[in-house]
Parts: sequence; structure tokens; C-alpha cells
Amino acid sequence: MSILPEKSISEKILSELTHTKISEHRAHIGYSSAGEECKRKFWYDLHWAYDRIVDDRLQRIFDTGFIGEDFMECSLLNAGYSIHSKQLEIIGCHGHVLGHIDGIITINNIDYLIEFKTMNDSNFTKLKKEGCRKSKRVYYYQMQAYMGKLNLSNGLLMVYNKNTSEYYLEVIKANKFVFEEIESMMFDVLTSEFIPDRIGEKTWFACKFCNAKSICQDKKPISINCRTCNNADIENDGKWSCSLKSELINTEQQRLGCKHWIIKESLK
Repeated sequence: MSILPEKSISEKILSELTHTKISEHRAHIGYSSAGEECKRKFWYDLHWAYDRIVDDRLQRIFDTGFIGEDFMECSLLNAGYSIHSKQLEIIGCHGHVLGHIDGIITINNIDYLIEFKTMNDSNFTKLKKEGCRKSKRVYYYQMQAYMGKLNLSNGLLMVYNKNTSEYYLEVIKANKFVFEEIESMMFDVLTSEFIPDRIGEKTWFACKFCNAKSICQDKKPISINCRTCNNADIENDGKWSCSLKSELINTEQQRLGCKHWIIKESLK
């Protein structure tokens, strides 16, 4: 009887734990995208123009974030603080943008939006040095969007260092000008028939790691679904319609598309 080398065993197990899947398109844009500098990507996401590939490693990163949220909440509870309005749904931009807050915490009779995040040591160190607005624009803008929608004046960012288990807390003050900027940007992209300009070339840092790079820079085929079809129209209340059918089409219909699909003029 032959015995498998230890290396072969580890390779076998790792191969069985490695999978890749296409993430299902979400019906709404998440408020976590409010701070994206590239309006073009926001437009692509709204119209389901590309397929997002998620492998097991990336999924574990997402799952670690959820575990970290629970860990931080327990720490606050053990310190005597309570959190309410957990996962309260926030809807914006005529129903096409949606988010869920981590909760609201009351400190000295003042309500704070609470936002939990996890980071590796490199990003954590940069955050401590530069602060949230400069080092993590997407987090800052996400919190500004939520605070603006909830009419809150204060937010509390709590971050867990995945390398050292250190905590970082930062009070974020509401900024009405940033909130108005977010609302204006989302409305402009939502109502635009044309794709916004690129913010850089494929060698630019942000573009290099962008999920939409495949269609924006590499000219891969556009995903086929109702939202990339020239016959689809965006409506109020988060709805979409088909001009051929002259009726609203639900999310599942949008994902499936039909034989009459024709690429949007702006995507050609």
C-alpha cells in the first residue's frame, strides 16, 4: 500500500476547498458604493453590466467581516453599551439604492450611528494615522449617507485589526455637503442614459483592482440581462420596465432576460 506524501494531502484538501462562482446581481445598489470615486462603475453596477466573480478566499474575507461585527458588538455590550435599530433598512435614490445600518448606539444621551469594519494591519495603521475620511473614503461616505438619511449628527466608526485584535474608534461628524454630494451623484448616474467617463487607464491603481475592469478596460463581453437591454427603462420605487411589453419586470425576469435582448446603445 502506497502512502500519499503530506504535500499531496494538503494540495488535495486545498483543491477541494477552492471554488469560484458568479455572484448573483443584487436588485439595488448598496450604500457602501456611495463613496466610489468612479461614477462609471456605479453606472455599470446599476445596470448589471458585468458578472462579479467570487472565489472562496474572497467569500471568507466577507464572512470574517460578519464575524468581526458580532465580536465588536459583544465587546460594546460587555462594556455596558446597548445597540438598537440593528439592520434598519435605508432606501434612497427613488428606491434604487439600499443599505442596512449596523445600528445606533446612545452615549451620554446622544445617538451615534455605529459602523463596524475589519481591516488588515496595513490598512488599520493607515487609518489610525490619517483618519477615516482620508484613508477610507468609501466608509466615510457610507456613514455620511446613513447619517443624512437618518438625520443624525454623529457617527462612531469601530474597526477591528484582524492581525493584532486591536480596536480603533473614531467619531465621525455629519457633513451635509458630503451628503448632498452623494445624493446628487446618485441621482445623476441613475437618470443618465450615457456611461460616465473613466477616471483612469487600466494601469491606474484604482482601475487595476476594479471589479468592472473586465468590461471597462479589457473589452470583455457585456452581461446579458434586462438591465443591459435597450428595451429596459428605469422607474421609480426601485422598479424597471420593458418597453416591448409595456409593463414592469421583476428582479427575476430582469436576471433572465429574453430573446429580444439588444445591447444598450451606450454599451456598444
